[in-house]
Amino acid sequence: LRPAFAFQPWTKRTLTLPDAQSGPEARAPEKLRHRHKLPPMAGGAVLLEVILALVLFAAAAAIIGAGLHSAINGVARQKLNAHAANLAASVLAEIQMGLRTVESVGPESFDSPFDRWMWELVLTPIETDAGEPGDLTRVEVIVRHDEPALVQRLTQVLKLEKKTRPSIATAASLSP
Repeated sequence: LRPAFAFQPWTKRTLTLPDAQSGPEARAPEKLRHRHKLPPMAGGAVLLEVILALVLFAAAAAIIGAGLHSAINGVARQKLNAHAANLAASVLAEIQMGLRTVESVGPESFDSPFDRWMWELVLTPIETDAGEPGDLTRVEVIVRHDEPALVQRLTQVLKLEKKTRPSIATAASLSP
């Protein structure tokens, strides 16, 4: 048996029938060899389909781009919120260790590289059941960012002691 299609790179492709001899009767019918031609009005329909496909592609790209932009902004906002919460926790920890005093309630800016961040304390004494001021104080740390505008609040109940920040002379006298 010979293959149905005989391919030779230097000649045209021909369809060879298994029982046929070579010659014009061995070639495929004319309908199989030529592609279908489109009617004259079909060219406009194809152009319309291409334009419609491009419009749909552009609309999909715009929607996906807007979604990506929104996601990136959300991640940046979450990063700033986490950073503000960390700064507020740091201020509370410094108050508990006695590195910051409660006399400086702010608003004050943080040291470099956190120049665009501000912190503030709101102290509220907690009363006992008898209505007298107790030993505990509600300490609220408010951290603000300039641009984009962001406010983070962290509240904790502390028993504050009258500690002062050690001076340089006192710190130098403690070291051997």
